[in-house]
Amino acid sequence: MVMKAFILRSCNSHKFNWKYFPSLEPIALPTFNNQSDVLVALSAASLNRRELWICKGLYPNIVEGGIFGADASGVVVSVANKRNESLIGKKVVINPLVNLLSDEEKKNPFGFGVLGLAPFTGTFSQFVVVPVDVLKEKPNHLSSIQAAAIPLAGLTAWRAVFTKANVKENQRILITGIGSGVSIFAAQFAVAAGAQVFVTSTNDAKIERAINELHVIGGVNTQNNSWSSELLTKTNGELFDAVIDGVAGQLVNNYIKVLRPGSIISMYGASAGRSRQLNIQSLFLKNIELRGTSLGTDQEFADMIDFINQKQIIPIVDKTYNFYDLENAINDMDTNNHMGKLIIDIESCDKQILSK
Repeated sequence: MVMKAFILRSCNSHKFNWKYFPSLEPIALPTFNNQSDVLVALSAASLNRRELWICKGLYPNIVEGGIFGADASGVVVSVANKRNESLIGKKVVINPLVNLLSDEEKKNPFGFGVLGLAPFTGTFSQFVVVPVDVLKEKPNHLSSIQAAAIPLAGLTAWRAVFTKANVKENQRILITGIGSGVSIFAAQFAVAAGAQVFVTSTNDAKIERAINELHVIGGVNTQNNSWSSELLTKTNGELFDAVIDGVAGQLVNNYIKVLRPGSIISMYGASAGRSRQLNIQSLFLKNIELRGTSLGTDQEFADMIDFINQKQIIPIVDKTYNFYDLENAINDMDTNNHMGKLIIDIESCDKQILSK
């Protein structure tokens, strides 16, 4: 059996000035390597900024020749071990983290990684073979497109909000850079937990959408130099319990101004770059904890899916692309005009691309 998949290839020139690009190629259907393996027919795949960085050559340890992509939803069509036959026909979401031990501080000696960069095969293809323990049944209230949006962005947000920031009901939470997949999930999770959520952005339209669609209380535009004072007027001077941050840069000192003593900054990214003049004195005098966070554990993934089920959370999808339009989808991510996830619809693509 032959399928088509996007293989990461290097290039000397590209219309988007990339160093690597996803090449659509016919390849053999993947086979089982272990008794724990299952074959999943993919329905949809989600883009992450990771794919853009890889194409630009800015991601560490890039190895060409493997199938691209990390996030996906699909249907189990075959299993290596008859004990798993009950899974056949199940609609699933794939956790793209490979070989992560239950102890979050340790990595498996056989090699930790994320699907979509060799040697770990990716999800921009019609089928993928993965270990059974990375699968979680798709929430019934979600379409395959919506479910594909969850894995990396959702897991990163879950860990940042609950494991690191310990967000609880009635706490006042600031989520920065609203519009990205992680920040949107963070807002949805915190609101669903009963927190009082505010957001920041450099785009007023995204703030309005967050108020109307994510049900946050309010937000401020950080292009305004006095944004931290403006934010506190919206809370009647009440300080924040935590900041969930993927921006960093020179904004971190402003976070310290709006945080109460003993609060937390949960930082999962730095889209604005390094914080070159961090006010360390204010940080320790207010007993503020700066906690770095990235991705999450298998248990956190399972807990996140259960929470999405319980709270009936619906991921925000900005745009869905045809399977063949992957390059343009990745390039669109570079504009930062989207609000929510960009999804590749695999299920509805031309069925003729699979042949014997």
